Amino acid sequence: MRIVGMMTVYNESDIVEQTIDHLTSQGIQLVIIDNGSTDRSYEICSQFLGKGVLSIERLLTEKFEFQLILRKLHEMALEYNPSWELLSGADEFLESPYRGLTLNEAVQLEAQKNYNLIQFNNFEFWPTEKDYDSPEKDVRKRLRY
Repeated sequence: MRIVGMMTVYNESDIVEQTIDHLTSQGIQLVIIDNGSTDRSYEICSQFLGKGVLSIERLLTEKFEFQLILRKLHEMALEYNPSWELLSGADEFLESPYRGLTLNEAVQLEAQKNYNLIQFNNFEFWPTEKDYDSPEKDVRKRLRY
């Protein structure tokens, strides 16, 4: 079973590498659209081509056009004949609900139960000024408050 993650990126150079590392370690291959980043986001994502990232494209729009981006991501994902598609933000760490199973394995388990949609719980943790002062590079470990 092939699961293709779809990610949109805009000026996420501070976190996108960790997010890609996380998803690929969970068995998720990615297609990425960079929506005109002016930082190093596109270059960082490009380093993962062939290493979990299947393709990356730039899509420059005057404003954030979510429907256009979703359509394009879906088209990109379909090129790889996925059984499942997974939408993830460049600053989201999606995790398996089952201890000891990767996200890929968890999706496969749910697919065996004949489900065709999985809802994730979303927990938002906002960094404080004190979190930015930490020398810790992993953003998840840096969140202390």
